Amino acid sequence: MPHRKSTPLSHDQFGLLGFRAWEPHDVPLALWPRFPKLTRLHDAFAVVGSGCPIEPVLRDGQVVVAGLDVLCYEAPEGRRPGEPAGNAYHHDIVRSGHSVWPYLLLPVRLDGAVVRHWFDEAALDAFLDGTPLR
Repeated sequence: MPHRKSTPLSHDQFGLLGFRAWEPHDVPLALWPRFPKLTRLHDAFAVVGSGCPIEPVLRDGQVVVAGLDVLCYEAPEGRRPGEPAGNAYHHDIVRSGHSVWPYLLLPVRLDGAVVRHWFDEAALDAFLDGTPLR
């Protein structure tokens, strides 16, 4: 059962993402306002997503059809000593079974993103170069 703080998504909203495979791709900045419940969009420099509604994956008992990763810059004053500048936040998307809002954006989690939750420039470079990070 989806978490009660999930955000309903319409078929049109989900369709904007254009997911056809579990291959990460950039979600254009112009689409970010259509997903206002994504974590820390005000600090984000990228949103990366992937998914495949016809080939979902099982994750923590949920049938996940897509995922969105919000990659943020953490200003020095907001960091603990030794903490890198990058923060990644992952949201899974599942089917809801509802006819008007057929998808749910689940609450944020700190694992499952294309990079670790706390990441540095080297980790981001490795992701961009196609190096597996998980």
